[in-house]
Amino acid sequence: MFLDLLNFAAETLVLGGRLVYWLPVYTPEYTEEMVPWHPCLELVSNCEQKLSSHTSRRLITMEKVKKFENRDQYSHLLSDHFLPY
Repeated sequence: MFLDLLNFAAETLVLGGRLVYWLPVYTPEYTEEMVPWHPCLELVSNCEQKLSSHTSRRLITMEKVKKFENRDQYSHLLSDHFLPY
């Protein structure tokens, strides 16, 4: 779902436009590499809101810095950190 969101934003945002979304995380295993990324979007902000001793959500802000030119430019996620429920 997050990869689709980033792909859509990369295609439709104007240069300088921003995408802001909540990313739920399991705090003990969280690393910044878990934030999905796209070659056309740059991470501007990554703020944490603690929900419990082991969960939180991150407010992710990304800005479009490069024109989307072809469908070969897709978003990436280094590892799937979501639990398979």
